[in-house]
Amino acid sequence: MQTINSNELYVRILQLRRNEKDFIIRSNEKYLTKFNGNFDKAVAVVRQVDFSQSQRQTTLDLLNDYKRQFVALVAARKTLGLTADTGLRGVMLQQGNQTQATLDEINVTLQAHVAAEVSRCRCWRWPSSLLWH
Repeated sequence: MQTINSNELYVRILQLRRNEKDFIIRSNEKYLTKFNGNFDKAVAVVRQVDFSQSQRQTTLDLLNDYKRQFVALVAARKTLGLTADTGLRGVMLQQGNQTQATLDEINVTLQAHVAAEVSRCRCWRWPSSLLWH
C-alpha cells in the first residue's frame, strides 16, 4: 500500500476528528455543521491529490463511511438527548418529576391518616380498672 503524501488531506481529516471530539464533549449540533463543511473540503482535497483511481475511490469510500457513522452518532445522541431536558433524558426527567409529585401527595395523605388515627386513639381511652384485671 502506498503512503498518502498530502499534508492538506491530513489537516482536513484532523479537522473532522476535532469536530467529532467537540460534538462528543459539548453535545452541540453546530459541530455537525462544521463537520459537514470540513467533510466537503476533505473530499475536494482527495479529488486533487495525485492518487490512482482505486486509491481515490478507497479514500472517498472511507471518508463517506466515517461521515455516515458520525451522522448516526449525532442522531443517536439527539434521541438520547443533547441536554438533560431533551430527548429520552428529558422524558425520563419529566417522569421522575411526576413520580416525585405523586410520592409527595401520597406522603401528605399518609401523614394525615396517621395523625387522625393517633388523635382517635388518644380520645378513646380504656378505663384503667379494665387494663389491670
